[in-house]
Amino acid sequence: MAGVYQLKEEIFKMMAEGDEIAFRKIYDVYREPFYSAALKITHSTDLAEEIVQEVFVLIWEKRKLIGEAHNAKGYIFTILHNQISSHFRSAVMEKQILDKYASTLDVTKEKSAEDMLLDEEMKKILHQAIDKLPAQQKIIYKLAKIEGLSRKEIAQKLGTSPNTVRNNLAAAVSSIRGYLSNSKWIIIWIIIFTQIEK
Repeated sequence: MAGVYQLKEEIFKMMAEGDEIAFRKIYDVYREPFYSAALKITHSTDLAEEIVQEVFVLIWEKRKLIGEAHNAKGYIFTILHNQISSHFRSAVMEKQILDKYASTLDVTKEKSAEDMLLDEEMKKILHQAIDKLPAQQKIIYKLAKIEGLSRKEIAQKLGTSPNTVRNNLAAAVSSIRGYLSNSKWIIIWIIIFTQIEK
């Protein structure tokens, strides 16, 4: 969406003066990537639409501040981030989102952990979480989720029992979920910018 970056800063100053045509131009350029980012996080078309509408209401209400800002585009990205975050703070929404990103870590599923990541930056977050695991959990997690071995195969490879493998894998998954939860604000920013840069 090259249009996002092609918008001149002057158009934000025009909007700040109450120019509704300038506001409409900003809306036309940003609506789709903002909606895509909100949808990617919430997985709800209704909620994503609600967030986008809230964002543009705030952009209009704060138009003078945006026009005076050193980085107007950064300012409106922050408005989007804050609106998504305010919905994210709901315990139910937070659980849904974190479950979405952690779903492929479930020991009962065959999906690769890599499938949960939207881009290379998010892969880095996952690898950071893996690196923080105790040695045994790290080995078992990599064998199960990266190499795709079954619990029985891992047990044979390591000379331990399938139950030990299962317990270590479950503990690893729990730790990674916790790390992702602590990284959720970073994840929101990553999703926003991956959608903007499409």
